[in-house]
Amino acid sequence: MTAAIVTFNFSHADETRHFSVLSPDVAEEPRPVVFVLACRHTPEEQESGSWLERQRANAEKYRVHIIGLSTVIRQLSPPASGTECWDWARDGVINEEHPQPCEPTDSKDIGYMRIILDYVADHPSTYDTSQLYAYGFSKDATFTAYLAYCFPSAFAGLFQMGSGLMVKGLAPYSSHSIGQECTQSGYWDHGYPDCATLAPCADCQYLPIIPCWSPLRPMVHCMAAFDDDSLSVSQDHMYALARAEGHDVRLLHFEPSAEASGHSLPPNDFDWIVGCLGVAPDCSTQCADSFSVCIEDLLTSTPSFAGSAAFAACSSPDTMGELAGCEARCAPTLDMLERSTSLHSLNLSLGSFGRERNLVQERPTDSICVAFDDELTVHSSSSMAASTAAGVALGVTAAAALVLLLLAAIARRGRYALCCWAGFRSALKVHEPPRAATA
Repeated sequence: MTAAIVTFNFSHADETRHFSVLSPDVAEEPRPVVFVLACRHTPEEQESGSWLERQRANAEKYRVHIIGLSTVIRQLSPPASGTECWDWARDGVINEEHPQPCEPTDSKDIGYMRIILDYVADHPSTYDTSQLYAYGFSKDATFTAYLAYCFPSAFAGLFQMGSGLMVKGLAPYSSHSIGQECTQSGYWDHGYPDCATLAPCADCQYLPIIPCWSPLRPMVHCMAAFDDDSLSVSQDHMYALARAEGHDVRLLHFEPSAEASGHSLPPNDFDWIVGCLGVAPDCSTQCADSFSVCIEDLLTSTPSFAGSAAFAACSSPDTMGELAGCEARCAPTLDMLERSTSLHSLNLSLGSFGRERNLVQERPTDSICVAFDDELTVHSSSSMAASTAAGVALGVTAAAALVLLLLAAIARRGRYALCCWAGFRSALKVHEPPRAATA
């Protein structure tokens, strides 16, 4: 048996949207969910080819659900060129006055994500809503941060691979300099670089979002890129800002090699996601030792093997299940992962990696904004329980928790909390459930 894929089609914002669900063939209990952003993928591309085969193997290896997200591709007309996919919030104008534009009117993709999260919450026997994670590479990585920080009570963590935060006046520059020199519509109207002179964005500061401090819990936020990737500096920007907001940020820069370098994925990228975020229970120290012996034995017996190939062989569930001290599907530790790709540098804002979590902390003095989650009531009890463990008193009802959160946000940053109250009210809207595509 292999992981089955089901595609759901539905109408949203006058467009036909879809998402695809890959589920492991054995799922006796609710399993974690990894949302994989791939904005340019059509349903047909998600249902066949290399993307499907990779994600199917990942779903089976760690027995997680993988939900593929994409959007409608916009073909740009001259003087702009190429295509755009994700809808950057507030036309790409993110600043300290508008740090987290997360209302449906800010981006059509907020409503799209909300519908999918509601679908997940409506199936608590299938999906573990306390373990929802988001992942993307390059432009998808940038948008991953936007979605995760707009729904902080839903997402337990995110992984940005190959991109981070774009900052006005600092390299690197986003695609067409949207959010730095130009608005999204400015680029559509004038193209780049003309948009920077004909319609400059005076109020742009950041793209895609400011990772505001959350009274719920620190976000587990992993980032990785090769050290020679020109976009790796954007992850340094995100690390500095997310750390200042009190989040659990884990920044990895890989050592370039003959096998992989530049703006590309590392070998065994999904293992890095599972290991860094702690999607599965961490492998034990004894397991890590047994795993190292397995690697050395393979490299000795098969000199042509690269380290990443030996890692893939030794980390297969069948092999792991036979190694001393190993669970077949445990999350690889940092030492184990480095047998696949060496690290050039490592920064851990709270000293954590893997399953280790940090509870809610006092708002840092350098924090510039407070997150307000307008989705707190639409998720299942397991998600609320996770938030409770992070600092909300047991027995408090969802409504009371929302009132307390709103009052706390008003006390710290009243203008922002009040501006988002309309967004909270809109979250109570009931959506028509998406329907599975028919053959």
